[in-house]
Amino acid sequence: MPQELDKRNVASIIDELLDSPQLPALLDELPAQTIAHLLAVTGIESLATNIPVHKLEAVLDIQLWQASPGEQQALDPEQFLPWLESWNEAGSEFVASRLEALGSEFVAVCFARYLSATDTSLVGISQSGHEFGGYDVVPKQAADEGVDEAWFILLETLQHLHAVAPDFLTQVLNRCSFVRSILREDVSEHDMYGHIHQHLEEDRELKAEQAGFVTPTDAFAFLTISRDSDPDEVLESVAYDELSRRYFRPRALRIDAADTPLVMTSQADLSALKQTLGELGISGVPIAGLLSHDRSEAPKTLLDTAMTALAEESGDLFQRRKDETLYLANVLIAGVGLRGTAFSEANAVKAVQATCNLGFEYLIRETGLAREEAHFELLSAEPGLIRPFQLGFSLLNRIPVAAASAIADFLRDSRTHSRLKRVPWIASQLDHLLPGHTFLKKVEERRFEDLKPDIQLLALVLDNVTILCLELLLDPFPVFPRILSMEPTPMRLDRSLRFVRDLEDLARIELCLSTLTVDM
Repeated sequence: MPQELDKRNVASIIDELLDSPQLPALLDELPAQTIAHLLAVTGIESLATNIPVHKLEAVLDIQLWQASPGEQQALDPEQFLPWLESWNEAGSEFVASRLEALGSEFVAVCFARYLSATDTSLVGISQSGHEFGGYDVVPKQAADEGVDEAWFILLETLQHLHAVAPDFLTQVLNRCSFVRSILREDVSEHDMYGHIHQHLEEDRELKAEQAGFVTPTDAFAFLTISRDSDPDEVLESVAYDELSRRYFRPRALRIDAADTPLVMTSQADLSALKQTLGELGISGVPIAGLLSHDRSEAPKTLLDTAMTALAEESGDLFQRRKDETLYLANVLIAGVGLRGTAFSEANAVKAVQATCNLGFEYLIRETGLAREEAHFELLSAEPGLIRPFQLGFSLLNRIPVAAASAIADFLRDSRTHSRLKRVPWIASQLDHLLPGHTFLKKVEERRFEDLKPDIQLLALVLDNVTILCLELLLDPFPVFPRILSMEPTPMRLDRSLRFVRDLEDLARIELCLSTLTVDM
């Protein structure tokens, strides 16, 4: 959200958006990711009843399934409660239509966190809670903990379903029910919950793969292979790797594209609403719309030139390379973080383009091809942009190792020790870093978050510019410190992001790391 907007202006813009009669048409057109961004600004309660049914599953997929990049995502039922609360207020028919669209398995996983259901027809079962469709339903809290707000939200939802969708409710409660028997005497209720949760996860990953999305597991595997591959082997590759091949088998590639609007409205009205979104710092452009190899705001790279030449020779090949860019952007979003958070769509596309250009320059240098021939020789067939990306990503991941090695050399240097002896209190603060292997070990183990306090300690002996550079370079996805391309003594430190995009950037980084000196 733009910093210049005060709270009053933000509230006014949100009111204008929510009061617009074109809001349903806008939500029908926007990608799910953009709707999720909008919900973060407006609050779930403001838009929960306006999300079109056909967008609901995709939006909730973003909202409720959470994990750090590269880790297995897990459903968080607690995040579903505000949605249920808003739908309850809209009435029985409304809440039933939404839950039926999401399916009984998903609803059961969310409900089973908070309630237990028992079939009352079983021998020896006595009613102790609320009966719905032949099931005795009770909250899961222990007797001394009381009943929290979640139970009352679910109880109202159960009453709505019982009134208008009893068959669906029976399906949900059947999935939530657990009775110990001879056949499963060693299985706990917790195990049963884990089983239906795992089944939902597997079904979700299968649907995502079939639709052309990249799962976190596959994204992490692809990036690990790219990071650890021998560059010479990548240079010789003439086909997609197995993971990429699976995603480029014949089918329609779908990556966060907006569906066709079902509500008729004028484009002028929609454009005005999208401009309102822009005032809130939200882009209404699907990730595919972020692709461009003629970016006026950025210097034209070697890859930009090659892609332009390829487009002039073959529109089909150019489109294939764009599809690869979208795939790689989704890999970054699902598989790696940027400065401690997940990649945004815009940053993922920029990072892929920069990384591919870095690898493309390396390819040309190593193969000895003339630049004017490179676009056809290197981009006209498999593995297309996958090869330069893998090379670029491998080069990027040498940066944290190089930075850690430079710090280790600096800490072991006799001149550093000599200077530190003059200031014992600083030497004592840095004592645990002095062996020098601390940084290398943490980088090798990918424990980048653990490096942050160590870098702050180094601020006792290194200047601010060097510390900023180290903060940007010691990261799962290192970025280029803009300070390295500025005058030697800038008035202020530029902390804005710019991705490493060519071999010259690598040379500047290498020079910076080779000149670490004590500053105190």
